[in-house]
Amino acid sequence: MKTMNRSSEYLLQVENLTVEFRTDDETVRVVDGVSFAIRRGEILGLVGESGSGKSVSSLAIMGLLPPSMAKITDGHILFDGQDLLRMQPSEIRRIRGNRIGMIFQEPLTALNPVFTVGHQIITGIRAHEAIRWNDARTRAIELLGLVGIADPSVAIDAYPFQMSGGMRQRVLIAMALSSDPDLLIADEPTTALDVTIQAQILDLLRKIREKTGIAILFITHDLAVISELCDNVAVLYAGEIQERGPVDEIFSKPRHPYTQGLLSCIADPTSKQPLMPIEGTPPLLSEVSGCRFSPRCRHALDGCHAKHPEIQYLENEQEIRCLYWQEILRN
Repeated sequence: MKTMNRSSEYLLQVENLTVEFRTDDETVRVVDGVSFAIRRGEILGLVGESGSGKSVSSLAIMGLLPPSMAKITDGHILFDGQDLLRMQPSEIRRIRGNRIGMIFQEPLTALNPVFTVGHQIITGIRAHEAIRWNDARTRAIELLGLVGIADPSVAIDAYPFQMSGGMRQRVLIAMALSSDPDLLIADEPTTALDVTIQAQILDLLRKIREKTGIAILFITHDLAVISELCDNVAVLYAGEIQERGPVDEIFSKPRHPYTQGLLSCIADPTSKQPLMPIEGTPPLLSEVSGCRFSPRCRHALDGCHAKHPEIQYLENEQEIRCLYWQEILRN
C-alpha cells in the first residue's frame, strides 16, 4: 500500500483504513485498505452501493463505530495532521461535533422527538463552548436562517414531528454547523427526500461551502448527485476503493467497469439509450477472492477471478483498481 504524501494542504487523510466486524460465527473485513484525502474547502464524494463500506468509513472517522462489534485493525486517519486513531476518547470528543460535524441520513432518528429543534441545537452549541443559553439561542436562530428555514425565530420552538423531511434535514445541517467545523461529513443526506427538496439541499451545501470554506465528505449511492456537488469522487465497492479522481475526469472517461456500470444507471432525458443496470449483487465479504467486482463484470477474464488487483496511481491524481482497464478502454 502506497503511503500518501502527508501535506498541510490536506485537512483529512485516510490511509489504509481497515475495519473488521465480529459476529458469533466469523470476522468480516468490511473496509479493506481504504485511502483518500480531502483538501481544505474541497467536496469529496464517496459513492457506492449499500454495504460497500461508505458509512462504516465515516463512522470510523467520527470515532462512532460500536466497540462491541467493530474494530479498526489497520490504518491512520489524519485530521489537520493529528492521527484520530491514536487519540484518547476525551480528545476525540473535543474534535467530534466541534471541528468535524456530521449530517446523518435519517433526521427523524437523529433528532430527539421530545425536545424542540432549538433546544437540541442550543445544547450542541453549549457542549463545545462556554456560552449563555440566550446567546446560544440567538446563534441557533441565525443558523436556522443560514440553512434556509423560513421564520427561524418561530421554527426554533418547533418539534421535529411538526416539520417536513426537508426542514428536518436543514435542522441537522444547522446542528452540524453550530460549532463552525472545518469538515462536514454528510451521510446520504438527500436519500429520503423528493427530487425538488434534494436539489435544494445540494444547493444549500454548495452555498455553505462557498460562504464558509468548509470541506465536505459527501456520501451517497447516486453518481448523479456527485456530479452536481463534488470536486473529486472515490468509488467504493465491497470495502475497497475501485477508482478515484476529479469528477470531470471520472464522468467523461470512467476507467473501471464498476464506475461505468454506475454511470449507465443514470437516467439521461436527452438519450434514447435504455438504462443498463449492473447485473448480480455485491459479494459476501467473507467469501471474496480475486477482483471483487469480477463476478458482475462483463469484461472479466480468467485472471480477474484469480488475482486481486492493486491500486494503480495515474496522472492527475487518479487511481484505479483493475487489471485490464487499458484494454477495456481500447475496446
